Amino acid sequence: MELTAQFTIYDYCVVGIFALFILRGLWLGFIGQIIGLLALYIGFLAASRFSGEIAPWIRPLTSDPKVMAFLAWIVAFALAWLAVALVGKLFMRVVRVTVAGGFDRLAGAALGFLKAGLLIVIVHMILGATLPAENSLTRDCVTCLALDKTANFCRTFISDPKTRDAFMRKAPAISIEAMKRYLDRAAPVDESPVKPPAESPLTKQQETGH
Repeated sequence: MELTAQFTIYDYCVVGIFALFILRGLWLGFIGQIIGLLALYIGFLAASRFSGEIAPWIRPLTSDPKVMAFLAWIVAFALAWLAVALVGKLFMRVVRVTVAGGFDRLAGAALGFLKAGLLIVIVHMILGATLPAENSLTRDCVTCLALDKTANFCRTFISDPKTRDAFMRKAPAISIEAMKRYLDRAAPVDESPVKPPAESPLTKQQETGH
């Protein structure tokens, strides 16, 4: 209960996507999902490897190097995903595999979990790289630490340096925590205000004219 009380909208979206994909995996089973999983993972690896080669074809569309890297990665991912999905569908029509029902559903749920994880990490990387640095959507969530670590690991598979840099999270110039520490040091609340010096009798006599 204490953990869910700290959940943000982003956390609920992450949990919801995992639940949706796991339930879908239970429904479709292992055989119904294996092609989709392979298409997703091979698409990610192919985009991370060949996005640099596709970037020159994107150059006429934009002069922004970051936008160019994003578009090249997305195009490479879409092409690889589509190719694997089509080949897989044709293969599954030719080869009919019989798997026990219970195992098929459990394995399908596991595949659904993996698919959801990769999809969430990709979206997390894109949001972290495109949202303003001060935005707290992908910083203050309970699941953000685990997602950041996974995203950093997945980013190492991107071979093109420009594309890898394009997926780096934006860092604020001054973090909120650093600003709070600075303000706490600059304005301590425990110190009592300094009392003004007491007037001497000679000063009072000069003011009254005596």
